[in-house]
Parts: sequence; structure tokens; C-alpha cells
Amino acid sequence: MSRGEQTQKQGVHRAALSSADAAGTVYFSSNDADPVYRAIGTKQAQHVKQLFDCGLVSVLASKGLIPGIKISEGCLGEYAMVLEQDRISPVIYPYEWSPEMLRAAALCVLDVNEAANAFGYELKDAHPYNIVFDCGKPVFVDIGSLQQRRSTEVWAAEEEFVDCYCRPLALIQRGLIDLYRRVFFLRGKMESVDLAVTACRIYGLLGVRVTRWIFKLFWRYKRSSLLSRERIERHVKYTRLAETIVKAFASKHWPFRCPNIGLLRKRIRSYRLMTHSMWSDYHQTSGFYDTSGELRLPLRMQWIVQTVESFAPASILELAGNQGVLSRALAQLSSTRRVICADYDLHAVDQLFLRVNAEDEKIHMACFNFMGDVCESLTGERARRLRSEMLIVLAVTHHLLLTQNHSLQSVLEVLAAHTSKFIIIEFMPLGLWDGENAPPVPDWYNEAWFLQIFEKFFIVLNRVQLEPNRIAFVGELQNAYKESTHFMNTCASGSLSE
Repeated sequence: MSRGEQTQKQGVHRAALSSADAAGTVYFSSNDADPVYRAIGTKQAQHVKQLFDCGLVSVLASKGLIPGIKISEGCLGEYAMVLEQDRISPVIYPYEWSPEMLRAAALCVLDVNEAANAFGYELKDAHPYNIVFDCGKPVFVDIGSLQQRRSTEVWAAEEEFVDCYCRPLALIQRGLIDLYRRVFFLRGKMESVDLAVTACRIYGLLGVRVTRWIFKLFWRYKRSSLLSRERIERHVKYTRLAETIVKAFASKHWPFRCPNIGLLRKRIRSYRLMTHSMWSDYHQTSGFYDTSGELRLPLRMQWIVQTVESFAPASILELAGNQGVLSRALAQLSSTRRVICADYDLHAVDQLFLRVNAEDEKIHMACFNFMGDVCESLTGERARRLRSEMLIVLAVTHHLLLTQNHSLQSVLEVLAAHTSKFIIIEFMPLGLWDGENAPPVPDWYNEAWFLQIFEKFFIVLNRVQLEPNRIAFVGELQNAYKESTHFMNTCASGSLSE
């Protein structure tokens, strides 16, 4: 049976974000082991085939800039062609990236566009949603964004590249971290003028109207070499004047008009992103790395690694993982196929991203607040996407309960949605104890209270006092929650097999 026949029999579902690409529609099957399918319409089939025939796809794949991809022998519905692309799971979306991840994605886009230019092609879309991180390595996943280059004087996606990468990185450089978190969330990107006025002091002084006028003129100037003779003659009555204008716009000597990949690459690398927060250096200052950068796990983390190993989970999610010392150790377990380390602190995740060997360490990184995201509370999409067999939550519940005033019931409901089997969670009996002092804890805050609510969601398998203020509970998800939070792939409903 061909791959196409198998696909039609089992059914596939359109990706939720695949709705505006003229070059093809993306489909997933419910099995993570299956490839991603890109269905190509009749109008684009020959163009896509030429990308393979000219050798561009082969070059991009050999450089690791795109996932493995091939033309399928089968078919999907009425589409003229189907591509099979290696699947990367889970997908970490741009609004969950740290600044260094965005920088790496930008450099990947520039590398893809530069390689495409050598074959007479360019990227028409440069937005970050075309990048997926394969652990620590960014790869470009939208082959449909490659188009024939109209002119060597213009890059069709240059303005989008600046808006999606340069300006958000400038926000981080200015310390506008909260705004950075929202750039890619609602519409995929923010308007260029809004970003410029916020990120650049000069544009801020000029104001929105003047900045919009400047941008309009600038990008028209950048694209002036694409103006056709016919279009100019429609607006200029005198033939000689029209010819003069055509020749002027065709000149290659206009300053700042030609796209310069080298300068864009230099600009991306120039942003100063590494700043410090209250917890960004916690693993470093606690001595979890030695002077050579090697892991040096404390005894409590060594116990956690041994405990996790005994369960042999294929997937692990660590929430509030800081710089990811524990996640890196867990990624070395032979039974583990993937580890996800998530933390709300952008700079802590940045340090993990810069330390990870993208070729050897099977760690995915993400930035989010698992208790403070309104959209996630309403949809549960991220929990379904990142759900793993083993969930690890260390030294964070006391902050949620005693500082942020979350209820333990609501915290455990969220945690139960992130695991399909097991959890290791720490209860801090002394509350906000810093090793020497602590404010008094409420009367209700005690181990018996914690355990009573914990057992509504999990079966207690083990309890170990790791330190005076650390009690580790190992739990297995109650059957009722295994059924109610059954894992579903992040894709829209509607099978093509009908």
C-alpha cells in the first residue's frame, strides 16, 4: 500500500494555522511518528517540482536549514502533489521563544534566503511561524514560501523580516520584556509603525503619523526597481520623461536600496540581549555548573534523575525549569525521546539555549507562565501540545500559593493537564524560607492539606523528604483525569478521508 493510500485510510487533519498559503495546505495525522503532509494544488505543483529538480531543496536539507522532505508517491483528495516532511514535535510557537531563540530563527531565515538566491529564488514570507525548533536548532518548514526572484535589487520579504526580528529584538535590548512577550501572540506580529515607535526613541519622538509616512516612502523607494515601464507611462504623459524615469529606477547605484543579507545578519547579531533577572542565574549561582560548564547536580536532583529513570518515560516536561540543569541530565536517559524545559524567565531560558548542544541534546525550550496565561486557561491548547508522560515541578508551588494567591486546586488542575502518566512535585513545608528565615505560613498550609487535595488528581506512589524545606511526592495520574485530558494533536478537525 502506498503512503498516500495509507494516509487516506487513516485520515489526516488540516493544521490550524495552515489557512493562507497559496502554495499548499499542511496536514497532520494523529500519529507523531508520521510525517507532515503538505498538499500542493495544480497551479503550484510545477513550481514546487522545479524546487526539487534545480537542487535547491537538496542544498537546504544538506545544510540542515529545512527538515527532510520528499515528493510522496500517494495523493490527498484532489491535490496535484503531496510532500512528506519530517515531523518535529512538539512545536514551540514564536510567542514561547526566548530572545536568543528569536535571534537564531532570524539567522536561519537569512541563511535560507541566501541559499535560495544562488538558485534564482527568494523567500516571500519571513515571519517566525515558518520556523520550528528541532530541540535547539531552528529549521525553516514552509517550502511554499520560496518563489522565483523578480529582481536582485529587491527582497520581497525584507520589510517583514525587519518587523518580525529586528524590532522585537530591539524591544529586548531596551528592556521592554513584557511587550516582547506579546509581539507574536494575537496576529502573529505587530504593525511595523507601532513597533518602531515603541522600540526606537527617534521614531517615538517623531510620532506615529510621521513615522508611518517615512516608512511608506522608504519601502516604496526600496521596491522602486520593480516598477514596470507600463505603470510609469500610465502616470507620466511625456515619453522621454517616462524613459528617463525608467532608466533612473533601473540603476543599481541608488544607496541603501539593494537588500544586503550580510548587513542584516550583522544587525541581528549586534543586539545585546543578555540581561539579568531575579532568578535568571539561579542554577549558576547555586553551583549546578562547575567552572568548565559541566553539570554538577545536587543530591536532591540526583535522586529525581534516578526516580525518573525507574519509570522510563519516553517524554518529560519540566515546568519552572530555570536554566535547565535537571532537564539536561534527564535528556541523557536512554529511554527518553524528548525533554521539554519551560520557564517564565526569558533570560534563564536564554542561558539554557546558549548552553545546549543542538546536535546532541534532545531538549526543547519554551517560555511561558503556566498559571498566568488567560488564553491557555480558556483553551488548554498548550497543555495538549506539550503533554508528556512525566511532569516535574520543583520549588514553585509555594510561590503560586503564598505569593500569587492561586488555589492549590487550580494549580493541580493545570498540572494534571500537562501529564499523561506521572508527576514529581515538591511541597515546601516552611513556605518562603530562604535557608535562614521565612515569614510565618498560614495555619492551613501544611502537608496534610496539600496531600488531601493532591490525591484528588494523583495516586501517591512515594514521598521523600529531600531537604528541610523540600518534600517530594511522586504521583500517578488518576484514571478519571487520564480520560478527561486525553492527548489530541494540535490541529483542526475535518478529515480528508471522508
